[in-house]
Amino acid sequence: MIEITTLGNFCIKVNGNIVSESFRRTTKLLQLLNMLIINKNRPVPASSICDVIWGEDQNGDTYKALHNLVYRLRHILMDGNGADCIIFNNKTYMLNTAIDMRIDIYTMEDCYNKAINAQLPTEEKITLLEKAVDLYNGEYLLYLICDDTQSYAVINRYKRIYIDSVCLLSDLYMENGFYDKMFLICDKAIALEPLEEAVYMRMVRGMCDKGKDAQAISLIENYFNILYNEVGIRASDTLNNIYKKLKRNNNPSTYDVGQILEELKEISSLNKALFCNFEAFRDIYRYESRQSARRDYTIVLILIEIYGDRNAEVPEKILSAAKKSLYECCMLTLRKGDMFAEYSKAQVILMITVSTESAANLVVSRLSEQFFLRNQRERLHLKFDIQSP
Repeated sequence: MIEITTLGNFCIKVNGNIVSESFRRTTKLLQLLNMLIINKNRPVPASSICDVIWGEDQNGDTYKALHNLVYRLRHILMDGNGADCIIFNNKTYMLNTAIDMRIDIYTMEDCYNKAINAQLPTEEKITLLEKAVDLYNGEYLLYLICDDTQSYAVINRYKRIYIDSVCLLSDLYMENGFYDKMFLICDKAIALEPLEEAVYMRMVRGMCDKGKDAQAISLIENYFNILYNEVGIRASDTLNNIYKKLKRNNNPSTYDVGQILEELKEISSLNKALFCNFEAFRDIYRYESRQSARRDYTIVLILIEIYGDRNAEVPEKILSAAKKSLYECCMLTLRKGDMFAEYSKAQVILMITVSTESAANLVVSRLSEQFFLRNQRERLHLKFDIQSP
């Protein structure tokens, strides 16, 4: 029997014996296994495997190198009966699903699908979701260094299945009064995926149900700090409103006009540009564009798009880091009174006030230079569209 653990703590056991140490010494062996796992029931062309593992470094010996790599993987995964775990047919490779092979991502996905697609008793749904949640201990193949889009999609797929499982299980726990169990699985989820607001919402709801408002306030404030410091964004309006309501309810006698004014201030407004969601950006822009007609300055909108070499789409994991980098560049370059917001997955929109439209080109030049210096290794670029109303 072959057991493959890919979520967090990578481990392979063959008939109970750990055989995964070999994978830590070579990335290529792990990349090969990854290709076979994520295409479990589909033959993978040798050419596709070579493209992912060797990329532009391929030469006349690449297919021989792949043959040797497959031989090593076969030898590692060989069970006690000598069964071949990898099938080769017509220049393709795939895992031999006829042998007893248990892979955690597929067990997790199977449990999740059964829990949401079947009319099952609550107890059975809870059991299935508990198993799915228990299997996730970190991102898929955490040690894998691989830049292909398919691998990033798999990482995000099982992250989403995990978070959805946690949310569904939390709801079932609270409906049945199992608050302690709910707190445990949400604590684990926050430790593994600290940016998932849906998990915080359930923790806050559970704390409020149990009369732990002070703990709920502290939890939300910790989340706000993570968002602002790590990603540079604000939480949703829903969570902000819950936070304000909790603060008011827990400070009824001391809540005065000064505190209300503090709520209206943005953390980022102190001597820096303002970062906000697009809805707030749109409203402020409409107001400023009317004011600018009566004042001696010009409003300029700048749409910035992040893209890769040859206009290639940037993989999601790299894009997330690039957006954080662009946020930092905006904070360094823009002035107090300027404003920016996320417009789409790969776009940020700026509103700046300048004395002349030509001054906007200086802002663009500085932003481009800052971003390029921070992202040379990933070969990322910025595209600018400048408009003045």
